[in-house]
Amino acid sequence: MSNFVEPLPELCPPDDALKDDLQSVFRVLYFPVGDPKNFYSFTKLGKPLSKKLECRGRSVSLFTKDGSREAMAARRLPFGKGRPMCELELPSGQGEFIFGGKGHVDYWMYEVPLVS
Repeated sequence: MSNFVEPLPELCPPDDALKDDLQSVFRVLYFPVGDPKNFYSFTKLGKPLSKKLECRGRSVSLFTKDGSREAMAARRLPFGKGRPMCELELPSGQGEFIFGGKGHVDYWMYEVPLVS
C-alpha cells in the first residue's frame, strides 16, 4: 500500500482509481510559481468541505486538454482571475486519479522521495 501526502478517509481513493501515467494535464496556480501550496488539496489549505466531499477534497484538481477550457473559464472567475496554469506529465507511481466530468481529474498524490 502506498503512502499518500495526507491522511485519507476510508475507501479513498475509490477502488476504480487509476495508477497509470497521466499525460498533458493542467493545474491552475493560485500561489506564486514555485510555491508548493499550488499542489495542496482544498482540505490541506483549510477550505471547509462537507463530509460527502471529504475524499475529493483531499485530491488535487487537474484538467485534461479537453477540460482545459473549463480551467480557462475558472481563471476568469474572481477566485481564478489572471492565474497562470502549468502543464504536467505525471508518471505512474506518483499517485492515483479518477476522471470526472468536463475534463476534471481528481489526483491523490503519493509521498515520493524527491530526486536530486
